[in-house]
Amino acid sequence: MEFVREFAAVLVVLGILGVSLYWLRHEQARRLPTSGPLRAVAKVRLSENLVLHLIECAGVRCLITEQKASCSVLQLHGAAGEQERC
Repeated sequence: MEFVREFAAVLVVLGILGVSLYWLRHEQARRLPTSGPLRAVAKVRLSENLVLHLIECAGVRCLITEQKASCSVLQLHGAAGEQERC
């Protein structure tokens, strides 16, 4: 009897996770811009644990930092054809 209760609890948790994942995927698809493809402009490896990615989507450029334990997104201002100055 104890096995059935534990098995049912695992099924409920997996079901909740599955429904949450399904909902998040569809919610994210509605929020993404559809006017253009996602394009990787540049990638620079600064160290073993730090990589910078310059991404463009629908004319908006973002700088993404990929670290060992985290990542950050910074939206760059200016037109897609302009040179960004630091």
